Amino acid sequence: MRYLGLILAGVLAAGAAWADTPDLGRPGAAPKPTPLPSAPASVWVPKEGWSVEHLQSGLVCERQVYGFRRVDVRVFDGFGLDVACGYGDGKTALTLYVTRASPGYALAMGYALAKDAIAKNSPQRRPTLISDGQVESGGLEWSRAIYGEDEGLHSALWLTMLSEGWVLEYRATYPADREGAAEAALARLTQMVLDSAGRRLDLCRRRPPPARAGAPLADLDAARKLAMASSLLGVLKQGPDARPAPAAWCPEAPVPQGALPLLFWRGVDKDGGDARVDKVTAMTMAPPPTIELAPSRLPAAQPQGVGGPPVPDRWMAFQTRVERTLIFGYFDGRPEPQAAAALAAQALQGKVGALGAYDPETRSIDLSAPKAAKP
Repeated sequence: MRYLGLILAGVLAAGAAWADTPDLGRPGAAPKPTPLPSAPASVWVPKEGWSVEHLQSGLVCERQVYGFRRVDVRVFDGFGLDVACGYGDGKTALTLYVTRASPGYALAMGYALAKDAIAKNSPQRRPTLISDGQVESGGLEWSRAIYGEDEGLHSALWLTMLSEGWVLEYRATYPADREGAAEAALARLTQMVLDSAGRRLDLCRRRPPPARAGAPLADLDAARKLAMASSLLGVLKQGPDARPAPAAWCPEAPVPQGALPLLFWRGVDKDGGDARVDKVTAMTMAPPPTIELAPSRLPAAQPQGVGGPPVPDRWMAFQTRVERTLIFGYFDGRPEPQAAAALAAQALQGKVGALGAYDPETRSIDLSAPKAAKP
């Protein structure tokens, strides 16, 4: 399948930039950055007005904040859950970090580690602690430390919880007489973060991930018959890909399959409710290939009479392209992330073929025989 080369090229190209990455619970660590021209499209995408959006959090980094221009964006892990935007004007450097915290992450410990890193990473500038404490800015409670350094410079660390499970950090280095300008720019950055990532993450935290226990349908003949039924619904524009798009996508967890880095997401509606759609994306330098999962509108089994157990939805795994929708498999119930990722990996690497395909615009259906799964 043509995506295999794309995925492997993306993994290889990203390998150098994503090697020796920090733990997700250590925001602010500084491996070599990924510059904007080579930023993976599975993490950063361009927006109108020369801004860029971080897909995993919804963070939008504008091209310019006051007199400070965005100089780069960075990725510190293989799944886009630890990133940064850098700004500067030649004299002042401002960097904001948005990081998915590890389970059990404690802000106080993260703050202590970040301060320790300042002393260890730049001893030649002889940082001396000037102030250390809690401050309020932009409606957030921050832990803040300011250091004096050689050559009349100040270096500041700001750390807070942006949302449940996400950390926001600033690092700023500037001439001591430009403290006010630096803090004004950081306040503007906070508003930029809250207007973008803040809103997205608020939607994602309103409801926990749904229960998932769907089992894959292993009967190939039954799956092909279902693909015919789904295709008929699809050409009538009643398939799962005819549903309204979710208001936001929320990353749940990395689900790598061997060397293939995959990320599992759930969709939420405009009120943060379950949009009843999930997806698996590959982490690539090019726009990421995606397998979506949604109810197929077909029952998983015949009802067992009045008063019998509820019939689970039959979920469908599919890929929507510009011209048509390809069907790759079915689950009796909503699939859990690892089961979804296992099927997605086979589909994206060409180890299984599509059960069928349909085009609602031309009302065409293709039910060619799929390939058997390769080991």
